[in-house]
Amino acid sequence: MSSTVPCDHCGSAVLWSGGWAGRMVACPECGDMFRMPEEALGGAEPVRMVLEMIPALGLLELIEDQSGRLGGEALREHACALVEVHEVCGRTGGNVRVAAKRSLVMGVGEVEGEEGEEWEEGEERRGGGVMTARHVLVVELTSFGTSYYLVLAWGELGRLPHEFFSILPGRLAHPVALRAGGMEGFGNGEWVGADGVGGGLLAVAAERSRERLAEGTETRWFSEDGMMAADLGWVVQGVPLGPERFVHVVQTAGQGGGDVFGVMWYLERQRAFYEFAIRMGVPDTHECHFPFASLAGRLLVMASDALGSLGWCLRGAAGRP
Repeated sequence: MSSTVPCDHCGSAVLWSGGWAGRMVACPECGDMFRMPEEALGGAEPVRMVLEMIPALGLLELIEDQSGRLGGEALREHACALVEVHEVCGRTGGNVRVAAKRSLVMGVGEVEGEEGEEWEEGEERRGGGVMTARHVLVVELTSFGTSYYLVLAWGELGRLPHEFFSILPGRLAHPVALRAGGMEGFGNGEWVGADGVGGGLLAVAAERSRERLAEGTETRWFSEDGMMAADLGWVVQGVPLGPERFVHVVQTAGQGGGDVFGVMWYLERQRAFYEFAIRMGVPDTHECHFPFASLAGRLLVMASDALGSLGWCLRGAAGRP
C-alpha cells in the first residue's frame, strides 16, 4: 500500500493529493511541473488514513537509523552537532529536552535555495541552483508535553540551513508557504499556495501576519569557509495532513532568537502559526502537498511509506477495515 506517487521527471516520491488529481503541480523535490495522477496506488481513502496515522510524537520510531551507512567524518559531524543540541537544550532550564535522534543518508535529496559562487575581492557573485543534502541528523525535541523536530543537514560545503517541523491539531484549508526574496526579486518574499501563486485567502491573511509567522528567520546562508553564500528559496510552509491536522515547517540559515539553532525561537513561530491556522479554519479540501522541497517533507514520505506497509497490519489485527 502506498500513499505516494513518483514525479515524472526525477522519480521522487510525492505525497498523493486528491485535490490536485489531474492537475499540474510542482514537484517539491526537483521543482518541475508534473500531472498529479487521478488516483493513488490503493485508492484515495487509504492515503487519507495513512496521513491521519502519522504520529506527532514518536515519529522517528517509524524511521530506521542509518548511522551504519555514514563515513567517519559524517559520524563525527553528527556527534558534535548532537552535543551542541544537548547544550542548547540544557540552557532552556529543562523546558526543551532531547527525546530521540536519527542519522539518515539522503542521497539525492535537496535543500531548496539559490546557490552562491566564490567571492572575489570581497564581492559576492551568485548563481541559481540548489544545495544538495548528503546526510541529516534528525532530533526529536519535547517541550511542555509536545514534540517537534530539528533537522540538521550537511552537504559538500558543510552544514546547510536547518529546518524545524511539527504536526499540530487544527484545520488548515490548503497548503501555504512563504517564498523568500533574494535573486528572484520578490523583495521580502511572497506568500503562495500549493500552485506557487499568491493572492489566495490564506496567502493574503498570512501576509498580514508575516511579522509573527516569520520573525527571526535568517534567509542568508554562508558556507563554513565563508566562500559561498546563498538565499533560501522558502522560509515557512504549512501543509494539511487531512482535515484535522497540519504540519508546520520553518527553514532558517542560522541563529534563531539567541541560540545556534533556535529551539525556543521555533516554539514562538509554531504558536504563531497555530493561532493563525485556528483563526483561518475555513472549509476546503485540506489536501497535502508541499509547495517547496523540504527535508521535513521527505521525512513524512518515509513515515507514510512505513505506515503504508505496516499500519494496515495493525488495523487488520485490531479488526478495523
